[in-house]
Amino acid sequence: MKISRDELYRRVWESPVTHVAKELDISDVGLSKACRRNDIPLPPVGYWTKRKHGRSAPQLPLPTRKPVEIEIDARRFRTTKPDSSTTDVPVPLVVPDAASTPEQYARFARATHKKLMSKKPDEYGFLSCEGPDHFDCSLSASAVVVACGMLDAIERALPLVGATLVKGVNNLEVEHAGKRVSFRLREQFNRTEYQVRDTLFKGYVGSKASFEFTGKFSLEIQGYFNGRKRWTDGVRQRLSEKLGEFVLGLVNAALSMKLIEEERVAQRLRWAEDTRLREERERHKRAVEDFKQKLLAEANAMHESERMLAYLERLRGQLGVAFENLEPAALDWLETAQSVALQACPISQRVQRLLSGDSPDIYGCHFGRMPL
Repeated sequence: MKISRDELYRRVWESPVTHVAKELDISDVGLSKACRRNDIPLPPVGYWTKRKHGRSAPQLPLPTRKPVEIEIDARRFRTTKPDSSTTDVPVPLVVPDAASTPEQYARFARATHKKLMSKKPDEYGFLSCEGPDHFDCSLSASAVVVACGMLDAIERALPLVGATLVKGVNNLEVEHAGKRVSFRLREQFNRTEYQVRDTLFKGYVGSKASFEFTGKFSLEIQGYFNGRKRWTDGVRQRLSEKLGEFVLGLVNAALSMKLIEEERVAQRLRWAEDTRLREERERHKRAVEDFKQKLLAEANAMHESERMLAYLERLRGQLGVAFENLEPAALDWLETAQSVALQACPISQRVQRLLSGDSPDIYGCHFGRMPL
């Protein structure tokens, strides 16, 4: 879209940048960059707070420049959002089946349960599980059954939203729309540090930590994307009641990552095109400068030829009638000088090339209109 410089200045001083950015369907960062490029001052920090409380806040003047229309590339600066088609996907009903036994769990939930049950807690009481055949989770031994029940419900619900579980390099990943995302399940805990006393010297030698598990869980989607990343047990709603939202969040995360990747590819293409145009402009500039120097050399050669001919004419004038009685060697010198002076003039050669159509390539630098 296009907007005049004066109009954009008026709008950013009438409303905060975040509000104007939403109206223009771009990010506030993109709008700020557009203002800086076009020398449009923005309200300083605290400006809107002063206005809100009725205090005077001076408005910075717009620097004088020729009227110009600013083109705002919404595709470049728009905040990436999940595909609009995801808004039509209802939140699936995902509830752990309390009647299911570990042997009845889905494939990866069953493998995760088996892995956790075969391990011993570490010195802090944690059981951890990860790898391409298991869900990434960390919890206490008493929480294994509840946690695996939620993982089983998630695994069974993924096909309902067009997603599948696939083996990644280091852990299980959820694949949707050609993109993969990973997530992890963690049991919440309270951490307490205490100092350790040396029994021999009765002095403090450091500190240790103890962990008290709460029986509450959190699910976190990993990776760079726009959208919600974490679901936890709350006071009013348990995590087991939010699994449908979490499954849909996995889908939205995959779509967001896909859009971000497409934007990055488009940005790289824009950068490559900008580089190509810049290099083409530089080549054109060098070609024009080279042409100028060679044209100047021709003009200088013409002036030198004219100076030599004028000099020879003055010589003949000074010789007068004595010219008829000059020795053969002197006459040869004058004849050679006349020939050199005439040959030094490039006009006749240039005229012939212009008439023959060979002139545009005489310098080996065909170039047309300078690229924009």
